[in-house]
Amino acid sequence: MMECMDTLFFFKKLIGSFVSPVPIVVFLLFCGLYFHFVKQRYLLSGRFFGSALFLLLLFSIPIIPGSLLRPLELEYPAFNDPPIHVDNIMVLGCWNNEDEKLPEVSRIAPCSLYRVVEAFRLSRVYPDAKVILSGHKVPGFEASHPDYSADFLVSLGLDRKRIEVLAGSKDTESEADLVKPVSVGKSNLLITSADHMKRAVNIFDSVGIQVIPVPVGHLTSRGKTLSYHVFTPDATALALSETVIYEFLGNLWFTVKQLVRE
Repeated sequence: MMECMDTLFFFKKLIGSFVSPVPIVVFLLFCGLYFHFVKQRYLLSGRFFGSALFLLLLFSIPIIPGSLLRPLELEYPAFNDPPIHVDNIMVLGCWNNEDEKLPEVSRIAPCSLYRVVEAFRLSRVYPDAKVILSGHKVPGFEASHPDYSADFLVSLGLDRKRIEVLAGSKDTESEADLVKPVSVGKSNLLITSADHMKRAVNIFDSVGIQVIPVPVGHLTSRGKTLSYHVFTPDATALALSETVIYEFLGNLWFTVKQLVRE
């Protein structure tokens, strides 16, 4: 059973890596080159080239992925520090590197930086709450990601005694399993990226953990006026498109697993 789950996890990550904007466009371009120069089927190769160009424009115009991602990020409102009792401030992991030539703050990815800084802020708003850090350990790294996050929080001034590190997870589902023994029946704040929050809440709810969402790291925003920049292709929009596709596949994967279990 464990080997089967590991295989499914591998294929999930493999599919997620290839079903994203740049790999899709590159695949279509290679197909076009193959049919143009090897098979000399010029009409078919032209269709592949045209499809690659169309998708590249579709993925790289900011208003398109932004319009798809924004409803997902606004699924839960900003957390405004209500006067409630909080037992746990749970922080889902992202990633970090161990490049010793970089300062400590540059070794932690932006997705993690938003989360741990918000956790530190909330640790002062709710001084009796425990900060629970979960995440994975990259093979070859000296410390797990939650251990690194813990050290970073301590450097900001958080008491180490208030931190509990739960390392060894592969994804959000395994993180939920890790924190379950210390969070069921308690008041839990859940900190993760805004685009990931909907799926995270569903996963935690499925294992019986009630959470109060604290979305951070929003990738979209709206000004009072519409700028021409939202119609100009750029690399940032490609990253947004990748996030949209990744979260769509993640939510689809979770829904399918729930249906199979039922």
